[in-house]
Amino acid sequence: IWKKRRQRQWKSRLIRWVLHCTAED
Repeated sequence: IWKKRRQRQWKSRLIRWVLHCTAED
């Protein structure tokens, strides 16, 4: 269960990274 919580964090980071990449593009 705790693993799911951690996955949510890295998912949020990925979304932020993607948003940053799209914003730069």
